[in-house]
Amino acid sequence: MSRLRLVAVTTALLCFFLLLKAPARLLGAVLPEGQLVMTGYSGTLWQGSASRVLIHTEGGDLHLGRLEWSLQPLSLLVFAPTLEFHSQWAQQTLSGEIEINGPESFFLQDFEARLPASLIQQIAPLELDGTLSILLESLSVEDRRLHAVEGRLLWQHAVWDSPRGKIPLGSYAVDLVQLEGEALEGNIVTIDGPVNAAGTVYLERAEYALDALVTSETELDAQLQQALSLLAEQTSEGFRMKFSGQL
Repeated sequence: MSRLRLVAVTTALLCFFLLLKAPARLLGAVLPEGQLVMTGYSGTLWQGSASRVLIHTEGGDLHLGRLEWSLQPLSLLVFAPTLEFHSQWAQQTLSGEIEINGPESFFLQDFEARLPASLIQQIAPLELDGTLSILLESLSVEDRRLHAVEGRLLWQHAVWDSPRGKIPLGSYAVDLVQLEGEALEGNIVTIDGPVNAAGTVYLERAEYALDALVTSETELDAQLQQALSLLAEQTSEGFRMKFSGQL
């Protein structure tokens, strides 16, 4: 019996040390299949990196660049892999902690992302610049649907790159709150700058709505007014932006 115990303990210790040295590429076995493409692995499953990472989305591939992670071993025992991560691709950085609860469900916390404001050009016909930041205390997705959110979006040092040069706009924020199972609501505020923006955003399931007013204490640049007229209706108060539809 003592020999059997010795063999069992030795085997368990061997498995433990082999698991500690598990290669980083095994991370793909605990992540949703088909949604991630990772290459250039180094390190271990628990503390590793990948030199190139892509996330497949319906809107196209999202490049994360180099990704570093730290996986919590005990999270695998409850079938909810949890890892802290940091990625960088050019000026884009992302970091936070994610708990994966299924192929289409996850919980994100302490998330921070910094992106170039030029990404706005994909949804608005304006040459815009500045820095976009996403700061989320928590975000929960269940079966591909947003379930709860608490955080803030920031657009800092916003400028419009007009044919006559860069025109400063200001810095803006959208405070986001969504209680569990309810609609997401956001409040648009101006932090500083010559161009003011105020309004609300709303998202429930796939239906969204935006209602914002853009004003200025001084007369807006004529070309900026022309550009805004492509997106908003000019009123006596300023430029009113109203959008609604389905994502």
